[in-house]
Amino acid sequence: MVLEYIDGETLSALLRQLRPADERLPLAVALQVLADACEGLVAVHGLRDPDGRPYGLVHRDMSPQNLMVNFDGWTKIVDFGLVKATGLRNSNHTGHLRGKLAYMAPEQARGKPLSAGTDLFALGVIFWEMLTGRRLFAGEGDAETLENVMRCEVPPLREFRPDLPPGVEALLRRALAPTPEERYASAEAMLADIRALLRECGDTSEPRRALGAIMRHHFAEQAKYRMAAIRGASRGELRGRSAHIGSAPLPAAELSPPPAAADEQTQTRVLAEPRGAVPVPDDMSSPTDRLAVVPTRRPWLLWLSLPLVGAGVAAVLLLFVLPRQSPPQPEPKAAPAPTVPQPQAQPPRPATVVWFFQTDPVGATVTIDKGPESVLAALAPQIEGQVTPLRLVVPYDDQVQLQLTVTHEGYKPSKRSLIPMDNQNFIVELQPETPTPVPAITPVTNTLASPKKKPPSAKNPAGATAPTPASKSEKGEESELKDEPIFSPVKGGG
Repeated sequence: MVLEYIDGETLSALLRQLRPADERLPLAVALQVLADACEGLVAVHGLRDPDGRPYGLVHRDMSPQNLMVNFDGWTKIVDFGLVKATGLRNSNHTGHLRGKLAYMAPEQARGKPLSAGTDLFALGVIFWEMLTGRRLFAGEGDAETLENVMRCEVPPLREFRPDLPPGVEALLRRALAPTPEERYASAEAMLADIRALLRECGDTSEPRRALGAIMRHHFAEQAKYRMAAIRGASRGELRGRSAHIGSAPLPAAELSPPPAAADEQTQTRVLAEPRGAVPVPDDMSSPTDRLAVVPTRRPWLLWLSLPLVGAGVAAVLLLFVLPRQSPPQPEPKAAPAPTVPQPQAQPPRPATVVWFFQTDPVGATVTIDKGPESVLAALAPQIEGQVTPLRLVVPYDDQVQLQLTVTHEGYKPSKRSLIPMDNQNFIVELQPETPTPVPAITPVTNTLASPKKKPPSAKNPAGATAPTPASKSEKGEESELKDEPIFSPVKGGG
């Protein structure tokens, strides 16, 4: 990831420089800072995806610490580590306070949904503090600061700056409204009012030049040190190009230290050899470069070296003329005693470990089936009457195993064998019990038996035409058959 290098300081550092002398930024300069920051929010809030849909980004951490002012008088927004897309879930936990308390909007301090008005409220706080030189919501501690933010009581600006035009107070009143609905609808709307106030101040280019002069007045020494460090670190890379570092390089005359008187007898060793043969321009040289002095040729050094050459020749002749003597044999050195490795200190063992149980579904019961009596006694009060999610503090013992069972009504029990030697999180997914198979029901077909003929009795001989009264069962059979359709053909016309 490559980020832009901004040669400047934060707005917070600038305000700290002004505070001891009770100085204030001129109105036009403060409006210029506010306008640049608002233009940055226009770009942030208006960012869209490749399909043209807005992301709905919110910076969430607008503060003087995240506004960089360079030596040309430009202000830029930095630190997008807490940016959030409204309406989308991300890794930031809902309800957690993110950002600096003293510049939060009331809805952000209460954990409510955020919008572009949240960043505009923070810009209003920054503008109020630039004009007054005081902190708006900061208290003695975080609790007091948070309470001040949620109350959102803004003192009238005329109590501190009665010289300001009414339009400035109207802009602040709208930007610092307690509810998002009362604030500016967008950063573009707020930027339009800021530019209108800038036009009332006169030349719109003059505030930027004035801001650059203020920055150089307060941070010139820091800029010189920083630029010298950068040029010294990137010396080899800078020799092959003439591009300057930063948006507003300082003149070489301001960066160059006064030359010291050179001594002919003193030679300074070159600390680093140059990587390229291209000479460095004057405006790109650093104090480190000026320390390198190339020694000049001195003829008298040759005369001083002649006696040394003669002595060397004499030493060589003596080595060949004199008989060679065998050099003394060095005494054998005693073998060093073997080093015994020192045992490494073992880290202290913890007294207890923490186990955290989660189950799907929740509400399961955890029981300890097997383990030392001391461990069972320590876990019994923690398990009794408790269901998951469950946190257990278990005595440390890497020599035993605990048998655990996780049960839940309607689910199969899950058994685990665990050793209490480190902190662990357990997620147990319980399986539902297999339902009892229902036996298949064989359909029964009801068939109606045809009525049986009663054999003829003595009183009613066969062939008699007189009908006999039907019995009770026969009447029932006749009643069951009386509704059945008759498909026999009808004989005769009647």
